Amino acid sequence: MEFKPQSANGYFRIDIRDADIFLTVCPPVGEGKRVEVNDILRELHNQRIVDYDLRAITMTVSGRDAKPVRIASRTISISGKRRSVVKISDDKMKATVNITPVMGETDSPTLNEIKNDLAAAGIVYGIDEVLIQEMLQNKVFDEPVVVVKGRTPVDGKNATIEYFFNTEKKRTPFAMSEDGNVDFREIGLIQTVKAGDILARKIATNKSVPGITVTGQSIPAIDGKDVALSKGKNVLLNNDGTELTAAVKGQIIWDGSKIEVDPVCKIKGDVCFETGNIYFNGALIIDGNVHEGFVVKADDDIEIKGNVEKAYVESLEGNITVQGGIVGVGQDNIRAQGKITAKFVQNASLCARGDVIATEFILHSKVDSGGSVFVTKGKKGAIIGGKIRATKDICAKTIGNVAETATIIQVGIDPEIREEMNSIVHDLQNAQEELKKAVININTLRAMKERSGCLSPEKEEAYQFARSMQIAMTSEIKYLKQRSENIQKEVEFLKGGKIGAMEYIYPHVKITIVKTEYELKEIKKNICFYSRLGSITSSSYAG
Repeated sequence: MEFKPQSANGYFRIDIRDADIFLTVCPPVGEGKRVEVNDILRELHNQRIVDYDLRAITMTVSGRDAKPVRIASRTISISGKRRSVVKISDDKMKATVNITPVMGETDSPTLNEIKNDLAAAGIVYGIDEVLIQEMLQNKVFDEPVVVVKGRTPVDGKNATIEYFFNTEKKRTPFAMSEDGNVDFREIGLIQTVKAGDILARKIATNKSVPGITVTGQSIPAIDGKDVALSKGKNVLLNNDGTELTAAVKGQIIWDGSKIEVDPVCKIKGDVCFETGNIYFNGALIIDGNVHEGFVVKADDDIEIKGNVEKAYVESLEGNITVQGGIVGVGQDNIRAQGKITAKFVQNASLCARGDVIATEFILHSKVDSGGSVFVTKGKKGAIIGGKIRATKDICAKTIGNVAETATIIQVGIDPEIREEMNSIVHDLQNAQEELKKAVININTLRAMKERSGCLSPEKEEAYQFARSMQIAMTSEIKYLKQRSENIQKEVEFLKGGKIGAMEYIYPHVKITIVKTEYELKEIKKNICFYSRLGSITSSSYAG
């Protein structure tokens, strides 16, 4: 006996899920009847679903799988009036409203009715009521208009770091002077900061803003990534971790991530075209030489392990130590607020507020010291030629030489005061000459005015200028004389320093203690000169 399966007709189901409409078609069993497309269209009409995908419906009916297929967005019509069709985009980020005329109807739907249609379609976010009102007022029919928009997600931005120094470690462009010449020594490789200077600042992450579909579904956004400020030695991080500042003055050390401030700048090698001129606001150590024509300036101590060769070196607040020698061209090439120490000094110009100490010799140089000058430690220990001035003492093994080279040695008055005294003499002479010229011009022009009764505009201007010069020069002369008197009074109370030669001091050496001068006519051995009762006297050198 043959078994026949029980027959059953096919059937379909229409499901509304949020804003989408799905069709499920189940095939018949045995001799059952298949679902017809018209059956589905009739049901869609009954449910007032008018905007559907007929091709999707046809393919679903022809298929054998009972799987739900999306055939339309949910649509609502307004009974008895015009029909508004709501359509939601596939990504649910916007929705349109299309008002379709119904035969014989003249009234438009109201805003509330369209809002009800949108709500019935599952729309809960982004409705533009103003735009809907404009559609109704302007009778925009048979045209889908986007009246609903979702919110696009906004990813957060990553935190960034703003650096207040050059992180590329590149040379700066060569400096150009006003006359167009390029100084190839100005390349700016060293970056300096003061205590409290900002080194880096973190710009915080922006928070992400999640999106939202028109049906109210949240769309996640990616948060920005944070970065940490990495601090090294002598760098401070503020409480909220957003700013790095220098704890001390010095050089910025940057390795690509961590920032340090080194109060000591170390030059590994010579100061030359590779390094350019050096300007540093801390202490400076140079392993090699300072080449001719280069400039080295630092706020604190400068240590040079090689020689200084016709260069300019200045410490604004500290000492200068040169393990080799200093060779100059007679210009002001070495200056220190503290002391200057070198193995030898030759054809150079030194100025120190503290002591000047040379191990071997000072030869044909100009040296000014606010303290003392000593050349007593080396085998030679000689001062030969030039002009050596000190506020206190000047001591050497030998001063001058057998060739009787002219050598000037001055102690007892600060070299700066001596310079001012010389400057006053020069300025006073110039001022007196200018005053004499002004008086002559005044008298000449005044006589001309008395004879003719008036002067031409040019001569009247010259007359007024001469009178202004007379007043200015009279005032200048008065000031210079007063300043000169004050200095003379200060000098009168100075006891003076000492000039000592441990071995020999030779003829043609001219010594000055305070204001008293004496030139040696013969060689002296182991002698010390000092001031007593306004005159220069001597005794054996006792160190």
